[in-house]
Amino acid sequence: TGEFFKFYKNLDNFDFFLNRLKDNAIKKYNTYYNTNFNLEGEIFDKLMPRIRNGRIDIYTKISKKGKEFFIVGSSWKLLEKTKIKKEEVKFYKFIMDCGLGEKNSLGFGFINPLK
Repeated sequence: TGEFFKFYKNLDNFDFFLNRLKDNAIKKYNTYYNTNFNLEGEIFDKLMPRIRNGRIDIYTKISKKGKEFFIVGSSWKLLEKTKIKKEEVKFYKFIMDCGLGEKNSLGFGFINPLK
Protein backbone atom coordinates (compact mmCIF):
# COMPACT_ATOMS: atom_id res chain seq x y z
CA THR A 1 0.00 0.00 0.00
CA GLY A 2 3.01 2.30 0.23
CA GLU A 3 2.15 3.33 3.80
CA PHE A 4 4.45 3.27 6.80
CA PHE A 5 3.77 0.95 9.72
CA LYS A 6 1.36 3.06 11.79
CA PHE A 7 0.69 2.73 15.50
CA TYR A 8 -1.99 5.40 15.52
CA LYS A 9 -4.21 3.43 13.12
CA ASN A 10 -4.03 0.13 15.02
CA LEU A 11 -2.69 -0.22 18.56
CA ASP A 12 -2.19 -3.96 17.99
CA ASN A 13 0.73 -2.83 15.82
CA PHE A 14 2.35 -1.41 18.96
CA ASP A 15 2.32 -4.81 20.72
CA PHE A 16 3.63 -6.43 17.54
CA PHE A 17 6.42 -3.84 17.38
CA LEU A 18 7.47 -4.39 21.01
CA ASN A 19 7.45 -8.17 20.62
CA ARG A 20 9.51 -7.87 17.45
CA LEU A 21 11.97 -5.55 19.24
CA LYS A 22 12.36 -8.01 22.11
CA ASP A 23 12.72 -11.04 19.83
CA ASN A 24 15.32 -9.25 17.72
CA ALA A 25 17.38 -8.26 20.78
CA ILE A 26 17.29 -11.79 22.19
CA LYS A 27 18.27 -13.27 18.83
CA LYS A 28 21.27 -10.91 18.52
CA TYR A 29 22.34 -11.62 22.10
CA ASN A 30 22.05 -15.40 21.70
CA THR A 31 23.94 -15.33 18.40
CA TYR A 32 26.74 -13.16 19.78
CA TYR A 33 27.21 -15.16 22.99
CA ASN A 34 26.22 -18.57 21.54
CA THR A 35 23.70 -19.09 24.32
CA ASN A 36 19.99 -19.74 24.79
CA PHE A 37 18.94 -16.73 26.90
CA ASN A 38 15.24 -15.95 27.19
CA LEU A 39 13.83 -12.76 28.68
CA GLU A 40 10.68 -13.25 30.72
CA GLY A 41 8.13 -10.43 30.55
CA GLU A 42 8.36 -7.18 28.67
CA ILE A 43 11.67 -5.74 27.46
CA PHE A 44 10.76 -2.34 28.99
CA ASP A 45 8.40 -1.35 31.79
CA LYS A 46 7.76 2.22 30.67
CA LEU A 47 7.86 3.69 27.17
CA MET A 48 7.37 7.22 25.94
CA PRO A 49 7.56 7.72 22.16
CA ARG A 50 8.47 10.97 20.48
CA ILE A 51 5.48 12.66 18.88
CA ARG A 52 5.64 14.49 15.54
CA ASN A 53 2.57 16.27 14.15
CA GLY A 54 0.38 14.61 16.78
CA ARG A 55 1.50 11.10 15.82
CA ILE A 56 4.10 8.67 17.10
CA ASP A 57 7.36 9.36 15.26
CA ILE A 58 8.05 6.22 13.21
CA TYR A 59 10.31 7.40 10.44
CA THR A 60 13.29 9.61 9.92
CA LYS A 61 15.20 11.14 7.05
CA ILE A 62 18.78 10.01 6.54
CA SER A 63 21.48 10.89 4.05
CA LYS A 64 23.63 8.24 2.41
CA LYS A 65 26.04 8.84 -0.45
CA GLY A 66 24.68 12.36 -0.91
CA LYS A 67 21.04 11.25 -1.26
CA GLU A 68 18.34 11.81 1.35
CA PHE A 69 15.54 9.32 1.93
CA PHE A 70 13.04 8.33 4.59
CA ILE A 71 13.49 5.14 6.55
CA VAL A 72 11.06 3.53 8.95
CA GLY A 73 12.33 3.71 12.50
CA SER A 74 11.18 4.87 15.88
CA SER A 75 12.35 7.59 18.21
CA TRP A 76 11.75 7.43 21.95
CA LYS A 77 11.95 9.94 24.77
CA LEU A 78 12.02 7.14 27.33
CA LEU A 79 12.58 3.38 27.42
CA GLU A 80 12.71 2.26 31.04
CA LYS A 81 13.32 -1.03 32.79
CA THR A 82 12.86 -0.46 36.51
CA LYS A 83 14.04 -3.80 37.89
CA ILE A 84 16.66 -5.88 36.11
CA LYS A 85 17.32 -9.35 37.48
CA LYS A 86 20.91 -10.42 38.02
CA GLU A 87 20.73 -12.86 35.08
CA GLU A 88 19.44 -10.05 32.79
CA VAL A 89 22.19 -7.48 33.46
CA LYS A 90 24.49 -8.82 30.72
CA PHE A 91 21.59 -8.76 28.22
CA TYR A 92 20.69 -5.12 28.94
CA LYS A 93 24.35 -4.09 28.81
CA PHE A 94 24.58 -5.83 25.43
CA ILE A 95 21.64 -3.90 23.93
CA MET A 96 23.10 -0.66 25.29
CA ASP A 97 26.44 -1.43 23.62
CA CYS A 98 25.31 -2.76 20.24
CA GLY A 99 21.93 -1.12 19.68
CA LEU A 100 18.34 -2.20 19.78
CA GLY A 101 16.18 -3.20 16.84
CA GLU A 102 17.22 -3.24 13.23
CA LYS A 103 19.24 -0.97 10.94
CA ASN A 104 22.08 -0.62 13.47
CA SER A 105 24.55 -0.30 10.60
CA LEU A 106 22.74 2.93 9.60
CA GLY A 107 23.09 4.34 13.11
CA PHE A 108 19.72 3.26 14.45
CA GLY A 109 19.01 1.55 17.75
CA PHE A 110 21.46 3.29 20.02
CA ILE A 111 20.33 3.94 23.57
CA ASN A 112 21.76 6.45 26.02
CA PRO A 113 21.37 5.11 29.57
CA LEU A 114 20.24 7.59 32.21
CA LYS A 115 21.22 5.49 35.23
